Amino acid sequence: MRLTKDSILAKVNDIRKLPRVEVRWVDANSHGGWATLKQYHDDKSVSEIESLGYLTKNTKQEIQLVQSRSKNGNVADSITIPKAWIISAKYLGKPR
Repeated sequence: MRLTKDSILAKVNDIRKLPRVEVRWVDANSHGGWATLKQYHDDKSVSEIESLGYLTKNTKQEIQLVQSRSKNGNVADSITIPKAWIISAKYLGKPR
């Protein structure tokens, strides 16, 4: 899916006008501590994630979602996801 261009997103100053999206992506996984090589080999190496939010950035390398907004227009809880990790992205509806 083609998401809204970053040049358009950068001009938006009201989060209610940003597209709401669902992104499915693969996240890295890490483990620490002592274990056998077999235990490390048998562990699941990546996790499939679903993130929902307002699309605030869309470059060649990454997208950014803001996941929360307040009534006064402040935002919180952003996540930046490398495009190489994205499985799919879809719009959830028109901004309101």
